[in-house]
Amino acid sequence: MSSKDIIYLDDTSSIVVFRPDEEERSKTCFVIFSSWGGRSLESQVGGTAPLLKAGYDVVCVQTSLDDWHQNIYPEGICILKEYIAKNYLDARGYGSSMGAFAVILYADILNLSSVLALSPQYTISEAFDVRWKRYGQNIKWIYTMDSAVGYAGELHIVYDPFDLDREHFRRIQENFGRANVYGHPIKFGSHPTTLYFNDGGKLVDLLMSFADGNIVVPLIDKKSNGTYLKGLSRYLLSKNKPVLSRKVAMRVLELGDERNTTYRLLSNISYRLQDYDAAVLYARKAADASDNNTVMRHGHLEHLASMLRLQGDCEQAKKVIMGVLSEEPERSSAHLVKSHIMVASDDLGQAELDVLKAIELGGRVIESIGI
Repeated sequence: MSSKDIIYLDDTSSIVVFRPDEEERSKTCFVIFSSWGGRSLESQVGGTAPLLKAGYDVVCVQTSLDDWHQNIYPEGICILKEYIAKNYLDARGYGSSMGAFAVILYADILNLSSVLALSPQYTISEAFDVRWKRYGQNIKWIYTMDSAVGYAGELHIVYDPFDLDREHFRRIQENFGRANVYGHPIKFGSHPTTLYFNDGGKLVDLLMSFADGNIVVPLIDKKSNGTYLKGLSRYLLSKNKPVLSRKVAMRVLELGDERNTTYRLLSNISYRLQDYDAAVLYARKAADASDNNTVMRHGHLEHLASMLRLQGDCEQAKKVIMGVLSEEPERSSAHLVKSHIMVASDDLGQAELDVLKAIELGGRVIESIGI
């Protein structure tokens, strides 16, 4: 009979041990850190089920704050360190994106022999990558990667070399001098590459090859992989080939992909082609997509407001951005989008007030339309 043991729990973090056999422990355990958006505590993190089925104990470390697992240190990590040392001969780590960052961050403290990290960050506070800047500004950083570079085990890092994740891999490779760092580049695997393998039905195969001690990156049919095709489309757009980029992105829709990122990509392409009607259409679909969370939805609504402005419908654009600000009044980027709308509406006084508010909230005043 399986068992579930909570070894650490506070208001925002949990560490739970899942065991396939209540009577007997496995000799090796796997520590999995939750990724961004996985806010439910005391539950199984992605990857737990196949590892349990294979007979391994699994330790799930979770946060409800998207805090890059800072709150768990030091108390929770110290408890976990002692627990692993007492109960297992070997411990390995696994994580995706924020979870990949955390499993590398704590690999040395927890004495993990090897780690499989899909699209990890080295930091989220550097100028070269602002994707998580808003989160980084609000996190109280207690333990950073620069303090974790003494790890001497194996790091298997899967990343997209055409994505900013390549820079994070480079920094890990350069700074973790004692570790054996293995890079597994996946062209147009996007961020996180977890989605690429999941779309191809091969994520479990990758994880279990790591569990078996002989990691094999599985081959995937790229022609039917939505994540790969979106990555390729973004690359083509970056090379100023919007027509070809749109053709590839439309193939993603034909595959039945209705994720918010798919619609947002098509809106961005339409903007580049100055097809503002299509840009508005796909921006609405991105904001209404079922896989959004609040943060994603607000970002897509900002973009929608910008596209409506460019389409010439400033009244509707104002209505959309005011809706965002009613839910998140201190969102600096929304005030910047609103300022552009006010300029287009010849309300320069209100535009100035919104720019000043954005500055007060720490936003960068740049010529931006939220793409």
